[in-house]
Amino acid sequence: MSTLVHRFHFFRASALAILLGCSLMVNAEPDDPWGTPYIGAQIFTQPGQTSEDLEGWFRTLKESDMPYCRLRLDETHMHKGDGTWDFKLYDTVFEMADKYGIKIFADLFPKETSDWRLAKFPQNKAHLQEWAEYIKQVVTRFQKHRSFYAWVLQNEPGSYGMYPKSDLSAELMAEWRAGLEKPTYVSQGYAGSNGCDELNFQRYYISWYLKWISQQVRQYDKEHELHVNTHSIYENLPDYDFPAWRKSLTFLGASCHPSLHYGYFDRTQYPMAISLNCDITRSGAGNLPFIVTELQGGNNTYSGINELCPTKEEITQWIWTSIGCGAKGVVFWTLNPRAVGGEAGEWGMLNFQQQPSGRLKAASVAARELIKHKEIYATAKPLLAPIYFLYSKETFWMEQAKQGRPGDATASEGRLAGGMIKSVAAWYEALLENGINCHVAEMQDFDWGKPDHAGETIILSHQLSVPSRHWEKLRQFVKSGGRLIADGLTFFFDENHFSVMQAGFPLEDVMGGSLQEIVANRGDFSLKLNNESHLPANLFKGSLHVTSGKPFATEDGTVLAMRNAFGRGTTLWIPSMLGMGARHEGNEALSKWLMAELSGDFAKFPIRFQTWQPKLLMRTMKTSEGYLTIVVNKSSESKNVSIAVADSDLKPAILFADKLGAVTNQRLMIHPEETLVIEWK
Repeated sequence: MSTLVHRFHFFRASALAILLGCSLMVNAEPDDPWGTPYIGAQIFTQPGQTSEDLEGWFRTLKESDMPYCRLRLDETHMHKGDGTWDFKLYDTVFEMADKYGIKIFADLFPKETSDWRLAKFPQNKAHLQEWAEYIKQVVTRFQKHRSFYAWVLQNEPGSYGMYPKSDLSAELMAEWRAGLEKPTYVSQGYAGSNGCDELNFQRYYISWYLKWISQQVRQYDKEHELHVNTHSIYENLPDYDFPAWRKSLTFLGASCHPSLHYGYFDRTQYPMAISLNCDITRSGAGNLPFIVTELQGGNNTYSGINELCPTKEEITQWIWTSIGCGAKGVVFWTLNPRAVGGEAGEWGMLNFQQQPSGRLKAASVAARELIKHKEIYATAKPLLAPIYFLYSKETFWMEQAKQGRPGDATASEGRLAGGMIKSVAAWYEALLENGINCHVAEMQDFDWGKPDHAGETIILSHQLSVPSRHWEKLRQFVKSGGRLIADGLTFFFDENHFSVMQAGFPLEDVMGGSLQEIVANRGDFSLKLNNESHLPANLFKGSLHVTSGKPFATEDGTVLAMRNAFGRGTTLWIPSMLGMGARHEGNEALSKWLMAELSGDFAKFPIRFQTWQPKLLMRTMKTSEGYLTIVVNKSSESKNVSIAVADSDLKPAILFADKLGAVTNQRLMIHPEETLVIEWK
């Protein structure tokens, strides 16, 4: 694909920066196609809007130094009942984008069915052909505009385990089943074991559909970028087969709407949830760039799961957290609120007088900072410790199938769907509050083939199902020098709902023993280690049968945790829910224990907090001349903390601070709700 096609045609910022009464005569065009991260917003178009309305919105984007716009190409606005097409509204949109130099991500949006979840798929073969005609009409119509940048193949694939049963899905399922290899592992021959065929097919169906859409687009446009954005990642993650998606895309994205997508977390944790969301998305993107395709920009009144209006400080935190994770762009949902239908009068960054809110002004400040120091941000890449939180899609599905009393307010949190991702998030947060950034990926995406894994750590937090296809990979990982840590009910099931310990644990030599039993212990409890320290745990207290392992937590002669040497590596096994315990009791004990266990992994990490800092998050990036750190304070107090800097020659300089925070070589001062961006050279 040519450089010309990829290149972002950023406009030059001008003295029109009226939102803040300042002027930036800075060239906003990056030196490479995926260089300086950008800020943009969705313009929501509907019949009834005038050309003056549209021009005002595009002018606002330009004046805000936000050179990208996402646009929904709604078929119901252009395909008439008599079969004719009327493109007048969208022709005007593209003309205004051309006029103001705004690049458009065009979201393919055909007519929906009444159930939005089922609308993620074609309803049948006939509907698929209608889809094909819609794609032909819009692609051939709009790709010619100089403002056009990318096709969003589908808005937010993922349907919470649902797809329409039809002639098309039946045919595809038959083809899919015929192509499956005969399993070599059958859960020790136990009758009645039940896999996840229906859910595995849905995962395949989503990938098939994205590939089909991309092929339709490529019939008429062989050059422009192809994109898709995930949503509700903590519920829909097993639907997303990222390696398959990468074959149909040129860049990946994510929707990050705290009021809709982060119900597992409280408001102080939203930057952490965005960080985790972005880390998963970056992993899924592989070698492709990724952006935040939708970031909540405005108020919920009746939409959203949890009502929320972001503050200007939160807008700032969410932007910089996304950038710190490696996002090459952040696009807000939405610039203007829609007028009718779902979400009417909500989500906008403009008020009803079409004036910029404090949220839009905050986004514009971040946009200008990215332009002002573009030579720094263009080269910045996330710096990650060699620590990998791995998850399995089967664990998501296992939780859904086996969860205790869904919807019952008295049900233990750890038994409900979401227990696993909450556990992972607690471990992840404990490290982030030390300034340590990690990898988060599906098991299939880990690089298992290296001959030497010394210095690498895999953490399997409450992974109920570790499929048989990964058993030998884990064995070789540890044997070749890796460290493996497991907590909760990790290893309890295989991929077929079979309780693995019933017929001999296949990784007994690696882990140093096997699971003895699990005792339900409703509520939180304390796990006492042999060194007299304690770790909070929740709900399930597991005990171990030791063969070669060395216990490091016992109770009345029962082993509750052990470590084991295997090959050149080591394993630690604590079959109690430490992540959920930390979620309830706080991260301090888990943080201290984890930092002590992994201290060797951090020896070369250039910048981190000297000690655990609750509600203080730090992302680190490598630049061409040094490092960037992005720090967010979600506590209610000003923080004055010590920083561990591995190289004493590194000197800090604040690039951005929205509340006058400060930094010296070894100390950082940051106010409540403040965001700091610091360059180290």
